[in-house]
Amino acid sequence: QQSTSVLQHQPFSSTIDIGFWSELSTLKLDTLRLDDSARSIWGSYECGSRSSATGAKFLVGSESLDPNAQTSARFVRAPGTITVVNTVEAFKELDKKKIIEELGAEILDAIDNGAAIEDPSLMARWAMITFSNLKTYCHYYWLAFPAVSLPIPAVVSPPVPLSARLSPDQQAQLHAAYKAVCGSRPPGAGALGHFLLTLR
Repeated sequence: QQSTSVLQHQPFSSTIDIGFWSELSTLKLDTLRLDDSARSIWGSYECGSRSSATGAKFLVGSESLDPNAQTSARFVRAPGTITVVNTVEAFKELDKKKIIEELGAEILDAIDNGAAIEDPSLMARWAMITFSNLKTYCHYYWLAFPAVSLPIPAVVSPPVPLSARLSPDQQAQLHAAYKAVCGSRPPGAGALGHFLLTLR
């Protein structure tokens, strides 16, 4: 009998590129001003064997505020929201627990209505709260990465070769489908992070 273990989510180890703060300062001065409503942002993460015990690397880059910017082929793009508050007091007083709960509810809604099947990146939604003192160049930030918690913990079995689970015909179908999905992605879309597989 194969041994199983409880599925655990690998934590992200976040990195904020120094160029991001320059772009954010420009956005704050020229566009946002006192507007502290949430805006779209994107980050990217690296997964696989390169991920260390400290967690998968999550990057907020200088281009993360530009929805049309390209993503490195080594990284998976993740959609998120950023809220830029106007005072350090507002940053400290924000209800961060509520933000996590609301973000988690969005992920569950995407699962329930099928949006996460069409766009699996919605499963990796995240949020950023920040305050920047533009006079002293002192930046405060907080990142949230909600994870789905199941009523009954999911278990995983040790990895096995595809040939032990899929017939030669199924392997050929998987290869063709994966190649087609990757080929249909626009340049600069980043790596294909995760997808659903239905066996027939």
